[in-house]
Amino acid sequence: MKRSFQSVCVLVLSCLVIAGCATTNKRAEKHQKLLNTPAGSMILPMDYIDAFANAKHNYEKCVAKASFQTPIYVNSMGTTIQTMTTIPGTYVKTDLDRQAALAVIDIDTGDKPSSALHFRPYGENQTQLTIYQATKSAKVRQKFLTNAQAYASSQFDRCP
Repeated sequence: MKRSFQSVCVLVLSCLVIAGCATTNKRAEKHQKLLNTPAGSMILPMDYIDAFANAKHNYEKCVAKASFQTPIYVNSMGTTIQTMTTIPGTYVKTDLDRQAALAVIDIDTGDKPSSALHFRPYGENQTQLTIYQATKSAKVRQKFLTNAQAYASSQFDRCP
């Protein structure tokens, strides 16, 4: 009895570990696919750590939001039916690697990577900001790059 309980525990734990690894690998694959999209970049007249700190503050304050449920009302044969739907959250993940001279902000919508911003030093007191976005539209990508420039330039008191 004790041996079969241990076997079940080991089996369940193994499944959880494998599922966690599969989820992590799937997310890494999605992120790599995002980094293979056409990028936009610009040079900012400030240190990459300052630009990253400003952007991190502003994206966490103005863009990040938790998922939430909202009602949807459907009219079916004269009867109104209410159902709930979940709006995916937007999550901001940041990483500063001083040894590699790279700062990264990843923006995910639900479980899908939607944007990535890379900050690298470029000359003295300048930053190369490169954005990757899950869109094929050059116009949308350019607008996002312009917004990213504003987010990196200074910390907002209020969100735009």
